[in-house]
Amino acid sequence: MGMIKFYGDTPSLAIWESVQDFKHISHLEMISGFDEVCTIAPLDEIGRFWPLESLLLGDVCGEDINTNHLRTIKSLTLLYCCGLSFNSISLEGPSQLNELIIIENDACDHFIKMKEETCLINNLSQLKIQSTNGCDFSHQYERECFGKTLIQCNSLKSLDLTLHDLSDDSPRENYLIDLPYFFPSNIEILRFRGPPSLTNHLSVWQKCIEDPKWLPKLKSIKFSLDVTFNGKEIPLETENIAHQQCLQLLNDLESFRPSITISTFSH
Repeated sequence: MGMIKFYGDTPSLAIWESVQDFKHISHLEMISGFDEVCTIAPLDEIGRFWPLESLLLGDVCGEDINTNHLRTIKSLTLLYCCGLSFNSISLEGPSQLNELIIIENDACDHFIKMKEETCLINNLSQLKIQSTNGCDFSHQYERECFGKTLIQCNSLKSLDLTLHDLSDDSPRENYLIDLPYFFPSNIEILRFRGPPSLTNHLSVWQKCIEDPKWLPKLKSIKFSLDVTFNGKEIPLETENIAHQQCLQLLNDLESFRPSITISTFSH
């Protein structure tokens, strides 16, 4: 199987036609240039016989990702995209998407929209979301929508979240505090990285790990509170406190669930 990568300006029709005789293309990457445009519609004609399994879109803004391949690919990655729509995919119909990775910008918004408006994540088993640069929950969705959407993903087995919230100084607004209540029950692998400010609000995590009904199929967990807005440096004292709180929480989990593989993120 092979791959094709388009970098820079969106490919012209002539460029699309130049690859139409390629065969066995299983992976396609389209990283936009300065214009943040992604013209993907020709894919349905040029690559209609490609056994495409994965698609990566990067730096694309405000585009309708209109291709029938969305129904048949197994992996989709959105890398620093913003305001995408998927109008060609309805709530009904088949979807073979198994893995979804969304990195930065309105990553949580994209996830909510895909669940609300399409069938793409109905059979999802692996989800990775990284949202630390403050672009989420600015327009269409409230923070509470994220957990309410996440808990509907009953087929999820692997969940990888790296999240920071600009409102984390206000517990009433911080959707991260109650998020463990909304993890789908079939999760086997959990990776969670949050902001150091969560050290003051770990009671929900504590209640969850003491509850045998919480994630009963969990096999492994990684947990750290070291995420900052745009990678801002954490004061040493704050970092040490967060690290100790993480260790204590994981130790408590180990005592309740000794069969789970437990670790923190290395730096």
